[in-house]
Amino acid sequence: MWIYLICFAISCLFLKVAELSNKRVVYRIITAIGLIIPCILAGFRADTIGTDVQVYVKPMFEAARSSNSFSEYQNMRWIASWTYIYVHEIEIGFSLLVYIIAKIFGNLAILLTSIQLLIIIPFYKGLSYFRKQLPMWLCMLVFYLMHYNVTLNMMRQWIAMALLFYGF
Repeated sequence: MWIYLICFAISCLFLKVAELSNKRVVYRIITAIGLIIPCILAGFRADTIGTDVQVYVKPMFEAARSSNSFSEYQNMRWIASWTYIYVHEIEIGFSLLVYIIAKIFGNLAILLTSIQLLIIIPFYKGLSYFRKQLPMWLCMLVFYLMHYNVTLNMMRQWIAMALLFYGF
């Protein structure tokens, strides 16, 4: 548990330093470092942390690595909760993300990091509309403490929520 709190503190410290910066390039670099820290933490966690990893992310990743084409990958299946789950039953965007990362990198940690990036960056961008009224580091701290651990479980749903939040 301490690793989470330490990463949250370091991330928020970078975001606070970025807010104090007057230069746009420095602001973007420091913000990127601050946002990548919790994403790397999510990527390099054990594959037993987060129920969705064992239920569909890891099986989809293994199916993508062993397939010869995207259509073959879409027709692959695995067993979970006493039933077969087919790749084509999962959203096409998420399936494509898993397939591309499995084929290019072949590393589950990179996939989990990418998924977390798809959650944290839209939330940060959505919160940035309120940057004049609220400190961004504090908003992200609230997100980390309230929702970060849940994002390790419901990954597809949190990607959708983050994109909707950014859209609104």
